[in-house]
Amino acid sequence: MSTTVDNLLAEEKREALNLVCQSQTFARSDRLKDLLRFVCEAEIEGHQENLKEYVIGIAALGRPQGYSPSEDSSVRSRAYELRRKLEKFYAKEATDASIRIEIPRGSYIPRFVHAPVPKPPAEPVQPVAVLPWAPAAVPQAAGRRVPVPLVIAFLAGVILTSVAMTAWNGSRGPSPRNAAWTPDLEAIWKPLIDSKAPVLVSFQTRLFFRVGGLNVRDWKVDTIGAVES
Repeated sequence: MSTTVDNLLAEEKREALNLVCQSQTFARSDRLKDLLRFVCEAEIEGHQENLKEYVIGIAALGRPQGYSPSEDSSVRSRAYELRRKLEKFYAKEATDASIRIEIPRGSYIPRFVHAPVPKPPAEPVQPVAVLPWAPAAVPQAAGRRVPVPLVIAFLAGVILTSVAMTAWNGSRGPSPRNAAWTPDLEAIWKPLIDSKAPVLVSFQTRLFFRVGGLNVRDWKVDTIGAVES
């Protein structure tokens, strides 16, 4: 965003004016240069009150005395062209100009402004190297809930495992073997309990569907979307 300069010397303002008038952009625009010189000199000399459409038409554009600005739009048209020429000049020919001239819309009083300072380009972000042995992050499904039957089955398995291990450890002591502990249970749990490796208990729930009065079960069906197939 440009900012108006309030403490510029008259020489600095005239240098900005001459830079525009001697440019290639305004090389074939004598009328626009006359208009620009008139309004800039009036601003530099402190005669902004003279920058009225009627006065500009006579003094800068050669309109006859007594002409009607409401019927003759030459001043408004030239001011519009001047604004566009200035924008083109600073955008293409004088991109590094430190002081620029602007003609605000709805006014003929020029402003001498500081050019906006361009921001330096951001440094490119170097990609982070991924080590071949680094595990890849596994995206988690947002808002996914664990099915209640699976939670119940898991807790039941934990309780059953705990009871079995307690009964097995109790059967090793000097006290009599628990009556609930049977050879069948011992054959199932002994390899797991005696093992020094961690015990992993896994449970899986399958979907059951009711079609009329018939319960349907297929080992390949795990989602609602697979029911039709």
